[in-house]
Formats: sequence, C-alpha cells, structure tokens
Amino acid sequence: MPKGMLGKVSLEEFHGPLTDLMDKLQGDDGPEWLDGFKRFLRKEDVWSPRPKLLTLFDDAALKGRQKSFDPRKFFRNNEGIFVANDLGRTLTNKPVQIVAGPAMLDFAVLTSGAFDRDIKAELSEPYEVELWQIGELLKTQMHGGIGPLSRDGEGNIFYIAGAVLGVYYSTTNHRWRIHGWEPNFIPWDKGARVFVPSRF
Repeated sequence: MPKGMLGKVSLEEFHGPLTDLMDKLQGDDGPEWLDGFKRFLRKEDVWSPRPKLLTLFDDAALKGRQKSFDPRKFFRNNEGIFVANDLGRTLTNKPVQIVAGPAMLDFAVLTSGAFDRDIKAELSEPYEVELWQIGELLKTQMHGGIGPLSRDGEGNIFYIAGAVLGVYYSTTNHRWRIHGWEPNFIPWDKGARVFVPSRF
C-alpha cells in the first residue's frame, strides 16, 4: 500500500471526516449519530424519516376510587404479582400515595423493536405515570383477564420518575412479573404496549 494511503483513499482525505464523526459521537446527539452510523454501515437510507415506532391503540379508564394507595402492600404482598429484580423492588417500595383519580391512560403498540430514547422521542411530555395507576390496571386483570394490559410475551412499558417498569404476564405461574430498569438498559420488543397519561 502506498505511503499515506488507506486502500484507495488518502489518509488526508480520511482524517477530516473521521475527526468530524468522532466529534459528533461525543456530543449531546452522540446516540443519534451512532445509530445513524450503524445504519449507514448496513447501507440503509440514514437520513430519510423513519416509520413511526408507535401506533396509538386505545385508552384505559382508571376509576381511582380509593383515597390512597400503598405500593409496598400492593406490589410486595400480592400473590398475583412478582417483583423480579432489585431495582423493581426499590421502585415499588414507596410510601403511601394520594390517589388523584379518576384518570385516563393512553396506550400505543411498538411497530418495531426500540430503546427508550427512541420511544420517548415520539411521546409528548408528561409521559410518566404513577404507581397507583399501574396498580389499577393490574387489579382489573389480576388473574390474566382480558383488558388493556398485554398478556403476550412482549410486555407493557411504564415510565415512572427516573426509571422504566416492564410488566409481563406469566402463563406458567399465572401472575404478573414486574422488572425495573434504568432507561435504555434494554431494547423493547415489537408489539410491546407503552402506557402514558391521556392527552384528552
């Protein structure tokens, strides 16, 4: 290989774009540039708008009749619920909450797998829900009945302050499993349902 060449491209030509890319990857929009770079390497059309990730499906009415909600009692001492990991146990180990209900949640379905940052980019704030609202939904489907919560393996996504909860129904144990994660820790599967406060 001739000196100062990288294949058929001179190192001088290569250095400028590479430096620019590294600067962008280290900037505030680094995750977006990294995602675009990966798509570019797969020869995908990077700059064309992506199809929407979320398809609005329906809404869920929450009665919120009780004046308070005890997350510890509901999530930790309920035979129909299993809190599966340490962060999930921390998140549900909260003091008694005042219920503001009734309330309404909208839920949408993921059209493809995605990380939280991609999902949130399509959501309007506020997108965080309260633990009592999750509890209301679970009560209506405690034994796997039909309702807003998906009972399929893709699960249900709830954003709460500083974290995200994944709620899944186990057809083996016939109870709901709750996992807590830091945002963007895992990619969510196509078909998962995302619950947010209703806009209407």
